[in-house]
Formats: sequence, C-alpha cells, structure tokens
Amino acid sequence: MNEKSINPFIIDFNKELEKVKNKEHLIQNEIIQIEVFTSTTPQYSKMDRFGMCSNKTNSVFDLSYIGDRDRFNKIYFEYLIYEKPELSEKEISYSLIKSWYEQAKYFAEYYTWLKELQKNKASKTESKKANLSHKQKMLALYYLGLDLNKYDNVKTAKILSQIIDQGEENTRKYLSYVSSGKNEVRTKNNLEKISQLFENVGITEVSTKINLEIEKIK
Repeated sequence: MNEKSINPFIIDFNKELEKVKNKEHLIQNEIIQIEVFTSTTPQYSKMDRFGMCSNKTNSVFDLSYIGDRDRFNKIYFEYLIYEKPELSEKEISYSLIKSWYEQAKYFAEYYTWLKELQKNKASKTESKKANLSHKQKMLALYYLGLDLNKYDNVKTAKILSQIIDQGEENTRKYLSYVSSGKNEVRTKNNLEKISQLFENVGITEVSTKINLEIEKIK
C-alpha cells in the first residue's frame, strides 16, 4: 500500500474536500494554516505552545494534542528538508518523541502533497481557460468590441491568425460570420460558451446581450 494512502492528514483532508464546493480555496487555506502553524515567528503566546486548540477553527488538520510545538516543528522541518530528522536512536525510542516523529513525518508529507494538489488544480484551471475553439475565439474578440470589419478581411486575417494561433484561411472565413445572423460561427453552443465566459469574469452586460441574441436565433 502506498504510504500516502495511509497518511491520516491526507485521509481527513480528502473527506473534507468531498464536502466543499470551493476546493481551491480549501487547499490554499490549508497550506496557509500549515505555514502559520509551523512558523518560527512568534505567532502565538508561550502558554498556547502546549496545545493549539484554536488551529481547528480555520484548518482541517488537528494538532491540538501534540504538546511541545517547538519540538514538533523542528522534526517537521528536518523531515521536510532532509527527509530524515537528525534524531538519535535513543531519542526516537522514547514513546513521546516517537509519536512526534511519526506525526511530523506525516505532516511534512501532507504539506508536500497539498502543494502538488494545488499545482495540479491550477494547471487544470489554466487548461479550461484556454479551451476555446477557433470560432469561439473569434466571437470573444468581437464581443470585446474589436471592429473586425474595419479593415480588409485578408489583411486582418493575417494578423488575427497569429494573435490567436489559428489558421489564416479559416480566420478570414469566420470574419464574415461573427457579427450577425445564425451561421456556422454564431451557433447556440458557441454563443452560450462565450456568454458564460463573460459572465464568469463579471462582464454581465455582454453576457446579457449575447443571451438576448441567442433567443433571436433559435
């Protein structure tokens, strides 16, 4: 069995991740909470060092029971950086230190896993943002206010095809279709995609306009 699959921090986080709608925010917040918890700056009073119940408020992980946070963090950082804390066999043999050792090891592994998860989520988001067809890109430019009829189609297509990284011939062809009517560019699917794009970024006046045009061409 993969060691990560039995990491208690990862198991608990995956359960919480299934419940929430804004997964990216949960991942980002958890990373921040770990960084605050393991910070060497005086974030907390000395009394709080021996039991951080408050960390449960804004994080999934619960380390309120670990006791001496300074010792725990020392092991955590050494495992995170060197993958093996500089502890003697005698130290590890003590049950309390052994417990810190195991938890800090899992915690370092958890932090690394979260950073990778955040990276993968961001990568998928970027892929979705770029997932527009040639026709949809032309429509997006049109609704952004670019006057695509101002210049000769052939010359405009030469420039646009390089800007949007699409074929010059089809770019020239689609230039004639973006402004009005129902055609192979202004299909319901393409218009709905562009409407959603504008709505997602908060340009609702454009998305509303497109939705009205969709009604007209049904």
